[in-house]
Amino acid sequence: MLFEQEATAMEKVHTMSAQIEHAPSQISNAAGTAPTIQAGALHGSRVLFVDNLRILLISMVLVVHLDGTYGAIGSWYYHDPANNLLTGILLSIPNAIGMGLFFLIAGYFTPGPYDRKGPRSFLRDRLVRLGIPVLIYGLLLDPLVVYIASGLHGSYWSFYANYLPQVRGVTGPAWFIAVLTTIPLCFLISSLIRKIPFANRIL
Repeated sequence: MLFEQEATAMEKVHTMSAQIEHAPSQISNAAGTAPTIQAGALHGSRVLFVDNLRILLISMVLVVHLDGTYGAIGSWYYHDPANNLLTGILLSIPNAIGMGLFFLIAGYFTPGPYDRKGPRSFLRDRLVRLGIPVLIYGLLLDPLVVYIASGLHGSYWSFYANYLPQVRGVTGPAWFIAVLTTIPLCFLISSLIRKIPFANRIL
């Protein structure tokens, strides 16, 4: 009977020792979870709170463009006859907040792709992803929207032939995409300047 009690006590001691030895590995695994998530975010994984913020900002953009229609503030394709100045002022508030946050997010996430792809691939990728939509909107969609908003008078092709030479820069909502193209360009120029030996003392 005494031998059985001693054997049971020894088994409990071995079990407790095994649990104590296993505990540090669990703690170290848990501690390494946060850096792994952060590293994944830096290597192209989705950052959910930023995606949610973008959804909110896009919703605010819709509200801002209602300002152009019903508030009659600023240049827009169509102004509703029953516009209201107070409505325009209230709807323009999100514009003061949202656009700045869009540019802030774009600038914050610029260094990661630049470091991964290198200067040449990074610039080519940004020009393709941003430049092509600007050209498509400026040459195809914007003239069509202006033609419809003006009342569909005459032939569209006659209107298009007269409209195209009058275009001076990017017009319509595509201005935002055009401005976004300047962010990688400025970052690239800044990165190249910082490689000059004396530039670090100035910057």
